[in-house]
Amino acid sequence: MQRFNSKALLLNGAVGAVVATGLGGLVLANDDVPGVAVLVPVLGAVLYVLWSMRRYIRRMMADPEPPEGIRKTLETGVHFYKCIKDPAEKTRFRHDVQYFLLDQTIVGVGVEVTDELRALVAASAVVLSFGRPWYEWDTTRDILLYPSAFDEDYNHRSDGRRLGQVGSQGPVIFSAKALRAGFASGTDGHNVGFHAFAHVLDFDDGQIDGIPANLNWEAIRPWVDQMSAHFTRRDRQGRRKQVLRDYAFTNEAEFLACATEMFFEQPRRMKQKAPELYRLLEEFYGQPLADQ
Repeated sequence: MQRFNSKALLLNGAVGAVVATGLGGLVLANDDVPGVAVLVPVLGAVLYVLWSMRRYIRRMMADPEPPEGIRKTLETGVHFYKCIKDPAEKTRFRHDVQYFLLDQTIVGVGVEVTDELRALVAASAVVLSFGRPWYEWDTTRDILLYPSAFDEDYNHRSDGRRLGQVGSQGPVIFSAKALRAGFASGTDGHNVGFHAFAHVLDFDDGQIDGIPANLNWEAIRPWVDQMSAHFTRRDRQGRRKQVLRDYAFTNEAEFLACATEMFFEQPRRMKQKAPELYRLLEEFYGQPLADQ
């Protein structure tokens, strides 16, 4: 994620230019069209361009630095951010967090959406996209925060078993308690934020299958082989030999989400224990974490 997506800007500008040019040509070819009738469609084309570029216009007008409360949480509570050594890259991370928060709607359900929680939600996404600066997170999903775990009917309760949820459509849901716990350690291999946004990335091509979206067939085959190998090894050798926790073997989608948690929280261990899986994740996320 970056401040401006040049491809999107060019596409939106090109569409607007084509529409405006076509309307202008129509007007010039028809001397009988009244002046008001000329202005209405041209104004419509201009408004279309402005609407389609609203994300980028909002970013141009905003302060790229997040508020002090957000910055404080990044500095004290986000292990990934604290490990960035290059000041320019630290600045880029903060700006990406700010732009994410400008674009997304975060709603509390029985919990106050504090700067701390906003920072942790944004960091969950930005960590994953930090090595893919062209990527833009979908803005059609709201992000809901519940106080704690919840059940299948979305009631938050002490015996609820769900800490987060992502569907093909609809909101991304987090337990605020689980979100905080995921960042409290930063190196235990469990982070519900990373887990949930890995599912969002998986859904980018319209299906959730544990294979990152928009890969060509040559790139898909190694993912299929790695998942098959890990599922087979787990069945033969049991959980003690695996770098991923048991929940990863629920299905292919959970495999990718749990592998993402391990990649960002224990990259060196993953590279040692599962080098081929690590290599695929490093290539997809564009971050050589084990070497840093």
